[in-house]
Amino acid sequence: MNNDLKKVVGKELMLLRKEKDLSNAELANKTKIAPSTISRYEKGNDAMNLDIIAKMINGCDFDISIFFERCIAKMQQNNQTFKEVTK
Repeated sequence: MNNDLKKVVGKELMLLRKEKDLSNAELANKTKIAPSTISRYEKGNDAMNLDIIAKMINGCDFDISIFFERCIAKMQQNNQTFKEVTK
């Protein structure tokens, strides 16, 4: 997974968790994923495992397809902004 995608997915995971009013520890408890792993994913620091990402999204009681639609929209928006800046 490239760095831009890791950053977008990580940020969206953090926003989703906060949107659902869950602390890092609460999501860790629901998903049985270490809080440090959640934190590293949210920061976009680690290579992401799709199974763990899905667990985190499901732990937030959210639709995985909508989550990835949000990520795609952000990537497209970032790409468009980059094109405009480099013109």
